[in-house]
Amino acid sequence: MYASINNPKITKTIHEKKPPGFICEAAFFSVSLFLAKLWSDATFSAISYTIVLFPIMLFFLLSIVFNILKFLKLLHTEDLNDEAGLLSPKQIKLLFTVTRNLLGYFGVYLLSGELEKHLIQKELAMQNLGPAVLAL
Repeated sequence: MYASINNPKITKTIHEKKPPGFICEAAFFSVSLFLAKLWSDATFSAISYTIVLFPIMLFFLLSIVFNILKFLKLLHTEDLNDEAGLLSPKQIKLLFTVTRNLLGYFGVYLLSGELEKHLIQKELAMQNLGPAVLAL
């Protein structure tokens, strides 16, 4: 009835799936903080965009540190050929990863600052200054 189950000629290759990385957890915490920021007016004024994006910035910083440590380990363990040059392809890949994460960190940091600046300017632009001018 189910002959294909025990048939040695039929083999299935099962690929191991990579578990989600820490960036998924950082994004989850950032989205949770963003939703908490939008929950009420009190939390909106209490939580800044820097705090909302802090888990992603922390991920980038930790990723930079661990990739630099991995790079230093590769410097000590890999033998270089005379034709290879100064760095191996793995080391070059790690340096590009560190550079990408560094740019990502500063991009998220500047984005949080720009969002805060935009929010403050928006509030100042929407203020009704008429009663204050009349009081003066």
